[in-house]
Amino acid sequence: MTCTWTEPEMVAELERAVGERPAWAVQVNYRLSRRQDAVAAIRTLLGRGGVAVDDFVGHVWTVQEVETDSVVRGGRFGEPPVRT
Repeated sequence: MTCTWTEPEMVAELERAVGERPAWAVQVNYRLSRRQDAVAAIRTLLGRGGVAVDDFVGHVWTVQEVETDSVVRGGRFGEPPVRT
């Protein structure tokens, strides 16, 4: 399952979260079985600020949400929502 955001919607949400259009971005691709490695990389990248998005949940993630494994809209950062 992937997020249904369009690119313009994602950029607009990033601008709202950050207060301006981000000057740079990084894309991290990984296997779901390596999620903890990806989370560690994201925590390092966001250590000085910034936000993250993923392909699973239409949400702009803060480092605090990633570190605490917060659940938003049924999913965690880098993990698809659980279907019930």
